[in-house]
Amino acid sequence: MNEERFVQLREPDWQRLVHLCDRADASPTFLNTNDFHELIRCYRRTSGDLSTARTIGSNPEMITFLNDIVGRAYAILYRAPRKSFLAGLGQVLGTVAETGRRRKWFIFGSGAGFLVFAFLSYWLMDAVPATRDVFIPPASRDNIRSWTRGLPERSAGQSAFATGMYASHNPMAAISGMSVASVSFGAGGLYFLYVNGMNVGALANEMNRVGRLPML
Repeated sequence: MNEERFVQLREPDWQRLVHLCDRADASPTFLNTNDFHELIRCYRRTSGDLSTARTIGSNPEMITFLNDIVGRAYAILYRAPRKSFLAGLGQVLGTVAETGRRRKWFIFGSGAGFLVFAFLSYWLMDAVPATRDVFIPPASRDNIRSWTRGLPERSAGQSAFATGMYASHNPMAAISGMSVASVSFGAGGLYFLYVNGMNVGALANEMNRVGRLPML
C-alpha cells in the first residue's frame, strides 16, 4: 500500500469526521439530519480505512489516529439518549428501593446492632455509674453539656451552614465506613456500629437525666 497516496485520498473524510465529532461533543443538537447522515458515512468509510491500515499499513501513528476518531464517532452514534431530570431521579429512587429490598436483612441487622449498643450503654450508665467516664470521655463532655443545657436558636445562616456541613460530612463518613468495613471483612463495620450506638446511648442517658430526652 502506498501510504502517502492512501492518506491523500482518504484524509478529507477523516478531517470531516473529526470536525463533526467536535461539534457533536459540544452538543448533539449542533448536528442537523444531513450532518448525522454525513457522520454515519464518514464513520463507515473511516472504519474501513482503519481495517485497511491495520492489515497492510506500517504507520502506527496513522493507525492510532484512525482508531481514536472511529472510537469518538462510535460513542456519539451509539450513546444512550439523555433522560429528563425526573426520569433520572425516578431511576435513582428505583435503584435505591431495589437495593434496599435485596439487602434488607443486612440493613435490619445494622439497625438492630446500632440499637443494641445504644440501649446497652444507656442501661450500663444507670446500672453501673462508673461507666459514665468510659462512655463520656473528657473530650466529649463539653459537647454533651451543651446538649443538656439546650441548644441555642440558630440564625438562618447558621442553619444553612450546618445543613451544608452535614450534607457533605455524612456521605463521606458513609463511604469511609463502607471502605473500612470492606477491607476488614465486616469487623470495621461492627466497630462503627458499636461506637455510634454507645455514643448515642450515652447522650440519651445524659439528656434523660435533665428531662430533655424528647429534644434529642
